[in-house]
Amino acid sequence: SGLAGATAITAGSDHTCALLANGTTRCWGKNTYGQLGNSTNTDSNVPVVVTGLTGATTITAGTNHTCALLATGTTKCWGNETYGQLGTGSAPDSNSPVAVNGLTNPIGISAGNAHTCALLASGTIECWGYNGAGGVGNGTFIDSVLPAFVTGLTSAIAVTSGGDHTCALLANGTARCWGANALGALGTGQGSTVAFHGDSARKDFERVEPPCGAGRDRRRRRRLGGTPPRGWERLGNACRVPAKALFNQPVEARWN
Repeated sequence: SGLAGATAITAGSDHTCALLANGTTRCWGKNTYGQLGNSTNTDSNVPVVVTGLTGATTITAGTNHTCALLATGTTKCWGNETYGQLGTGSAPDSNSPVAVNGLTNPIGISAGNAHTCALLASGTIECWGYNGAGGVGNGTFIDSVLPAFVTGLTSAIAVTSGGDHTCALLANGTARCWGANALGALGTGQGSTVAFHGDSARKDFERVEPPCGAGRDRRRRRRLGGTPPRGWERLGNACRVPAKALFNQPVEARWN
């Protein structure tokens, strides 16, 4: 199989990557966007070496991209860059690792569907990539091609990303989540199409009209029926977003 000494593993939509004890990484599976990182776009049914990557300590896979945290404190990503999920500030996909720009002292990393988040030593979190559902957490619904600070988080000790949402564990034992909430993934107990404003421990909400699909899309949108709205439709396209809470800033996950 070509795989030995693996210490960690992560899977994307149709590809898988393993971190080896020597700090290198091997990936296999679909490679349309270069998510295997071996400087080709050819699928592989056996593990291949990620080009030029050494000193990796953590790896994480999104749907069609992969990222690694290195012992040097740098972060590198490869694969699909459609929404900026590689964090380079440029548009092209990359079939070999490229450095994420602007991160300072990252100690953890987690990739979602098409966005990525890094936990910093300061207890803050920066995210980048697709933000149409607010998964970047910076108070907007606009995609970010560079890392952006998550609003109001200062004491995070862990971060994890789902498809289009992200959650952080705080030092006081509470959790904050942001992004898509169609099936209650944020754990707020709240179910309208809203965006959070202000102190993340409060429950003050304001209705907003989130974009459908990529945040950079400027095509006209119209509201469908219902109170609250049942969804949003981009005219000329079948894209719909259910109106079950899109939070573009952290909100507290609650339990009884």
